Order: sequence, then structure tokens, then C-alpha cells
Amino acid sequence: MAAGKAGDSSRGRWLGFAVLSLYPDVVHFDGAVAPLRLRIDSEGDHILVEAARDGLTAVLCPKDEVADVTVSGESDDVFGFLAGQQIGQSQVAVVGDDDARRRLEQLTSHAHTHGIDLAQF
Repeated sequence: MAAGKAGDSSRGRWLGFAVLSLYPDVVHFDGAVAPLRLRIDSEGDHILVEAARDGLTAVLCPKDEVADVTVSGESDDVFGFLAGQQIGQSQVAVVGDDDARRRLEQLTSHAHTHGIDLAQF
């Protein structure tokens, strides 16, 4: 990735934008997903994704931001996982209790790319 302003070349930092593009612009999550606080730790950057009943938001956050579930790994792997790939197909670590992991699984099922083998592209 080419260096941006002030040498910003972190792919992890841009992952928040990419994650938001995976989901419909207008989405209403039921109790199976929301509320969910997901922290992404990737390549030195930390992004908080919040799923509320009326949609998703993503912002940079501190590395110790409290979240229900944390997904960590290289940006490509994290993106693939959140795009609907199974954990075994990508090298990510998912930390959270059973309920938060279940809500995260429900969230990924809403991705535009859920069920598509992204490796073929």
C-alpha cells in the first residue's frame, strides 16, 4: 500500500472503511446481532465496530477499548473473516464469550459476500 498523508500506510487503519462496505447501507439488526461491540486489532491499529439495531459504525479506538468480542490478525485475514469466511479459512483470533461469538457469527451472515468463496477472485 502506498504511503498516505504523513506516511500513513497502515492497512489496519483502513480496515474500518472496508468492513463497513461489506454490509448494506441500510440494515436493521435484531437481538440476534445487536448490540455488539467488536474490536478489530490489526497491524498495530484498533477499530471499534458497533452493531446497533439501526446499523453499523466503525471508529479508531485505543488498544484497550472494551468490547464484547475481539478479532485480531492481518488485515486481509480479518476482512475475509468478516466477509463471511469461516475461522478455519483465515488466520484470525476471535476472543469473546459464547454469546458475543454467536452475535458476531450472525453479523457476518449479513455481509454482502457471505457464502461466496473470495479466494476465487
